[in-house]
Amino acid sequence: GKPAEYVQIELDALDQNTAFNPAGKVIGTYTPFDTTVTEDSLQPYNEVFDIQRFRECELIHGRWCMLATLGAVVAELSTGVSWVDAGKIELEGSQYLGFGLPFDLRTLVIIEVLLM
Repeated sequence: GKPAEYVQIELDALDQNTAFNPAGKVIGTYTPFDTTVTEDSLQPYNEVFDIQRFRECELIHGRWCMLATLGAVVAELSTGVSWVDAGKIELEGSQYLGFGLPFDLRTLVIIEVLLM
């Protein structure tokens, strides 16, 4: 884990009319030792997910994004339909590689929901 320490400081003098405002003193510190997510923590995910875990998740999401972009480009090249117009074309009639599909839009949505 990574060390984290929080410092509690008292208020400054906060008197704008004086020439010198002494800074507040340290009145306490807090070092969390928990490795579970709680509502009482100052940073609920700090103890469980460190920067390495967030970096790993970001890489995974980036790879899924690249795969989705490749899928959109391949679908556009194989059907000749731009991804922008795909919904409009789908409402006119279901086709794949120029062949009509025996499904209406409602059936395709149901199939897609079930496969997810």
